Amino acid sequence: MAAGGVFDRLRQPEYTGENRCLPCTGVNLVIAAVLTVAVGAGAVAAGATGPQAFAAGAAVFACAAGAVYLRGYLVPGTPWLTETYFPDWVLRWFDKDTTTTTVGPPGTADATGPGPGEEDVEATLQRLGAVEECVDSADLCLTGEFRSAWRERMADARAREMPRADLAGLLNADPDEVSVGDRGDAFEARIDGMLAGQWESRAALLADVTAAAALRERVADWESVPVADRGQLLEGLRVFLDRCPACDGPVALGEDVVESCCRSVDVVTVTCEDCGARLFEVEHPGQ
Repeated sequence: MAAGGVFDRLRQPEYTGENRCLPCTGVNLVIAAVLTVAVGAGAVAAGATGPQAFAAGAAVFACAAGAVYLRGYLVPGTPWLTETYFPDWVLRWFDKDTTTTTVGPPGTADATGPGPGEEDVEATLQRLGAVEECVDSADLCLTGEFRSAWRERMADARAREMPRADLAGLLNADPDEVSVGDRGDAFEARIDGMLAGQWESRAALLADVTAAAALRERVADWESVPVADRGQLLEGLRVFLDRCPACDGPVALGEDVVESCCRSVDVVTVTCEDCGARLFEVEHPGQ
């Protein structure tokens, strides 16, 4: 059998590549290093020369590292052991951001200063005339004018393929350098091959692009607003949707459990009832 066929049989995609658990990988590489040292020391104790002991240890490490590369771990049960016994605050260091929409290249928020907090987002949206206090409660709701403008743009977007120019405008990028791809149900945008934004679904992307167009009419200096800050405003607006951008059906607030590479995360969700598209997903405050 060809080497490629053997490697394919050994490979475990659920624990490697984009699904790799970094804590599991780190723990198993440490175990591999300990085994390497132990084998080398044992070889010396058995009368091997230095080069022979080194070769024996190197062979062990190569095999162990190969197993980690192909299978994601060396010791059986490592993913379960890591998720069960590692403190949650440690797992957060390595966890992929599976519950938050991001708009802008990695590091954008740090480069432009901290984005607005939740209260600042709501205050900004109120100042822009996008949300207001609800008539029958103390909560916030979309203003009638902004809801109409946003829905009109969403209806237009549903009827056509979204031009790259619309997304490029959101990201402050050249349309020729922007590409969009799906990862399962999620969507991501890249600028010249570099990750620039991630959304829970195509519906969430449609919501942001059309909301950005509606906000542009209300913000005189919209082009100067940092991309990361735009993302927070647009994500904040998605919480107020009562119709799905993709299928125009009703939306529902709920809770779910999302499995990341290292842990299970309780999330608060906003989901389209008719087509199942996830519009918003954030870690539960009590997590």
